[in-house]
Amino acid sequence: MAGTGGGGMSAVIGLPETQLRFLLLRAGFGSLDLANLNTPGQIVLAGPVEDLEEAGPILEDAGARAVRRLAVSGPFHSRYMAPAAERLYPVVAATRFAPLTVPVVANATARPYEQERIGDLLLQQIHQPVRWCRTMESILDEEYGPEPEFTEIGTGTVLTGMLRQIRRERGAAVGAAGPR
Repeated sequence: MAGTGGGGMSAVIGLPETQLRFLLLRAGFGSLDLANLNTPGQIVLAGPVEDLEEAGPILEDAGARAVRRLAVSGPFHSRYMAPAAERLYPVVAATRFAPLTVPVVANATARPYEQERIGDLLLQQIHQPVRWCRTMESILDEEYGPEPEFTEIGTGTVLTGMLRQIRRERGAAVGAAGPR
């Protein structure tokens, strides 16, 4: 992945996925991919730097609260990473994966890994979008207990903040729908 360059990523805050897709299509930015679907209102685009730069003001004019370039070296989790996945394929194909003992949710599908698809899903996560929001919703909806516990490892609390926003949006959606 580190060998793939020539592109970048931008975070778009405040536009829902369907509106963002429509705006990109309408403005002729077919070169940009939705790379990280982090929360209902935070989506990361990946693609050529020039197109990211040009799209930013257009998306802000259309209602995005902010469009910020990310300090990354490439257009990760997009079609531009397919060559990296192809180069990694022989290694993954030759790897024997131990039997799964705990559920692990794949960001490419937002579903738990299946033993026979581990390698395929690892490769997909290189060049397909990270479905963080749907992954968290999947965990919240599953039978992991009434209130699953999450622990963010590493520096910062970015993921914790995104999870808080996902939970808040889910609560608002349930409240808007009324009692069931």
